[in-house]
Amino acid sequence: MIVKVDAPSGRRVPILDWTSLSLNHAALVIEAPMRATTRADQGGDVSTFYLLASSSDAVYAWKYTCDDTKIDVERHQVLVRDINRGSPSKFNHQTRSLSFDPESGYLYVSIGSVGNVDADSRAARIKRFNIFDDSLSAHTNSSRLRKSKKHRSNKVFQIQRRNVEDSDDEGENDRPELPVPEGGFDFVSDGELFADGLRNSIAQAWDSRGRLWEANNGPDNLAREDLHDYSQKSQGATAKDDPLGTPVPKDFHNDSPVEEINLLDEQGRFYGYPYCFTSGNVTLSFDDDPIRGVQWAWQKGGLDGIHDDAWCRNVSNNKPPSAHLPAHTAPIAMTFLKEEDGCGKIKNVSFPCSLTGNLIVTLHGSWNRDIPQGYSVVMIPFEKGLPKPSQAGQFNSFVTLLKARDLQNKCTNANAGTCFRPTGVAVSKERGTLLVASDTTGELVEILFSNWTG
Repeated sequence: MIVKVDAPSGRRVPILDWTSLSLNHAALVIEAPMRATTRADQGGDVSTFYLLASSSDAVYAWKYTCDDTKIDVERHQVLVRDINRGSPSKFNHQTRSLSFDPESGYLYVSIGSVGNVDADSRAARIKRFNIFDDSLSAHTNSSRLRKSKKHRSNKVFQIQRRNVEDSDDEGENDRPELPVPEGGFDFVSDGELFADGLRNSIAQAWDSRGRLWEANNGPDNLAREDLHDYSQKSQGATAKDDPLGTPVPKDFHNDSPVEEINLLDEQGRFYGYPYCFTSGNVTLSFDDDPIRGVQWAWQKGGLDGIHDDAWCRNVSNNKPPSAHLPAHTAPIAMTFLKEEDGCGKIKNVSFPCSLTGNLIVTLHGSWNRDIPQGYSVVMIPFEKGLPKPSQAGQFNSFVTLLKARDLQNKCTNANAGTCFRPTGVAVSKERGTLLVASDTTGELVEILFSNWTG
């Protein structure tokens, strides 16, 4: 169910029942600025809104206005289809996160891994599609064939466009008519590879510079036999495979690999999965441990004998993350604080303007860590467009804004249904506050910045 929430009152209005399409992710996008400007010059509406949502296998669009109280689920247009063909198995991570760039008209669609550690990265990447490419449009009453200038393979698509008077179906004019191939873009053959090697990229956000960032959910049950065996036999000694000369403790999986925050500013780059992982804090705290951030192969010598430690540490092969969050905390939504989001608007309520540019992340929480962690909303301080190093000078730090109570008793498997587990996050521009949803408890909470001293 997609629910519209009135920020000041908290009133919820269900507007789209998505059960029949098995949807699991939604996003609101606005029509491309160039088309909106052209239409305004011609005396038309300034902009048209669309509600987008995805299932595990497709992306759909509906026309939307802020006054809508109900949307007919059947009045949709398919934008992207056959996403599961990009995966060796349909039984993979099911969320297909959507991000939209209004400057270019590109829609970014992620696909998550099949299992804990796959054989390759086919199901661990982000592809993009230009859903406002007018070179694909056919502004006539009949179907036309047009070539896309945007797609490298120069494929030919058939576009179906209809005017209102051409349709006998009641309400047919309420369907979107975005310029995409009839039946939608094919995820595998039509999608443009944007980022590769991202195991399960659920959280994504644009910063004020127009750059896309993502938070990646790392694998579980890390157990490199050489590291594990070594630390059992020689606790306190120095691991010869550790370039920093840091002792590797017996238990490596609880705090490694970290959850990665990646800046996706180079199209087509590879970010590690499934061959490489980023180690977390091993001997010291998260802020202080010098081994945190080191790149390792998932297995000594590599899963395939090629992608070994040396390969993973070569930044031309594997782009390391820009920031880290503790292992297994499961980041699934994030947003940047921007000046236009109401900073300093209401004293002791709105976020201070000094926090502008910082990244807010919801951590859904660990499911099999010995001691649960996550279940919180955190803020990563940024400076000059990049994560600010901690006081120890070792990568980034983070500040916890809100967290569940009594994790050990309420957030273990047996009692997980009673635990506050943050999912979506948004900024209320009217109040300059954060709105956070919890899927297990059904709550929608508002975070106020009263007497902020951080």
